[in-house]
Amino acid sequence: MRMFGTMLLAAWTLLLLYVFWRAATVPAIARRVARPLLAAFAAALWATFAVSDGSTLWCMRYASDGDAPSLYYSASAEDIYAINPAIAGHFGPKARTVVSEPVGAYAEMWNEAPQSSWLVVRDGDVSVEPFKAMAM
Repeated sequence: MRMFGTMLLAAWTLLLLYVFWRAATVPAIARRVARPLLAAFAAALWATFAVSDGSTLWCMRYASDGDAPSLYYSASAEDIYAINPAIAGHFGPKARTVVSEPVGAYAEMWNEAPQSSWLVVRDGDVSVEPFKAMAM
């Protein structure tokens, strides 16, 4: 139940960000809302986040202007141990890491999530699906 609340809060936050961004781009609405507030959202909506229920991790990389903050993931547990050998054995073979920027001296081990995509990490598998925002 706690995870559902976390996911609901993340979805609500994204909805509010989208509504503010949309309001900033519709003149009839923009005239009725405080200009400084709308100015912050008029340029673009950027979102990179992750939510988990303890067995599955959902991650999203999106920006309305096509220039989302970066998101990277590891392909294997061995890649994680290469960065920090001291943690070897602390995680199972299905462990994966999701980060905002490549970590460590092994830049080639990181896979970049494409613009406007969902990542689903479950049982050691990482699937990448396209994400497209719906118009309101």
